[in-house]
Amino acid sequence: MLRDIANAATRAKKRDGGFNSMVKVRGALHSKIKNRIGNATKTVDVFPSSNVRTDMLIKATMDQLGMSDKEADDFLGEKVHTPPKKRAREEDGVKTDEEMT
Repeated sequence: MLRDIANAATRAKKRDGGFNSMVKVRGALHSKIKNRIGNATKTVDVFPSSNVRTDMLIKATMDQLGMSDKEADDFLGEKVHTPPKKRAREEDGVKTDEEMT
C-alpha cells in the first residue's frame, strides 16, 4: 500500500510540474495574442493560420521555460494531451448519416 501511495505521489508531482509550466506558457501566450489582436490591421492578424498559432505556442514555451525549439516541441507533444476522439455514433445507438440514407 505504501508503494502505491509513493507511486501516486510521484505521478502527482510530475503532473503538478507540467501544470505549473503550462500556466506560465499560457499567460505569456495570452499576452502575445491580445497584443497581436489589439494591433491588428488585417484579418489574418486576428485569425492566424494553424502554422502561425503553433509557432506562437512554441515560441512562448521556449521563452517561458528556457527550452530550445525541439525541446519545446517535444514538451508540448508529451505534456499537452489532445482531446480523445469521439466515439463512433453507432456505439451510442444513434444512426449515422450513411445508415439514414
